Amino acid sequence: MRIGIAGTNRETKTRLAALLAKTLNLPSLTGIEEEEARLLGVHETSDTALAVKHRVQVLSRLIGEEERLGRFVTDLTVVDCLAKWESGGLSKYDPGAGKAHESTCLGRAGRYDLLVYVPGDGAADIP
Repeated sequence: MRIGIAGTNRETKTRLAALLAKTLNLPSLTGIEEEEARLLGVHETSDTALAVKHRVQVLSRLIGEEERLGRFVTDLTVVDCLAKWESGGLSKYDPGAGKAHESTCLGRAGRYDLLVYVPGDGAADIP
């Protein structure tokens, strides 16, 4: 089973992913975005080239980990990766990479057995 938790509420997504992973006895795939940010030294950056590199590395790592595990619960999905790419305006910066990023994300979105959306207003907070 491949379960993805999508949305903007990071803390809620992580807690929900951990709870589902434990309940369903599945590996939990969390923290990719933060790990890649640390590796690149990216926090809040205005360097668009670095932001593009970060987003590409996050997507690549996510895909690699999903393939390696086969079954999992993740708090970061390809849907999130595409949304962050678009909200960061990175397609305007690098249209070719943007088309490739979009194609990869949309092509992989259907690979989840279950994709859960967690709204960003905290309405789905998990105790």
